[in-house]
Amino acid sequence: MEALAAGLPIVASNIDPVMELRRYYEDRIFVANPCDIDTHVKNLQAALVKGSLIPSCALSRFEKTPFSMPRVVDAFAELYGLNKNE
Repeated sequence: MEALAAGLPIVASNIDPVMELRRYYEDRIFVANPCDIDTHVKNLQAALVKGSLIPSCALSRFEKTPFSMPRVVDAFAELYGLNKNE
């Protein structure tokens, strides 16, 4: 997630947590089956060509996802019954 917030493309296996993130970053996360080496190689090449986003644009985009820091803090507080102000 930190790389996405910094505007970098991601190359990863198509496991569930990655696929959840990919819903918000289809153009920035390149996925393949963990055993599909050829597709991973192609994805690495595509990510290098894609390059990074301007940091301010990347951060603005990240803040609109459910994974932004304020939303994550709120989710943990709710999950564990914590009051953020204590």
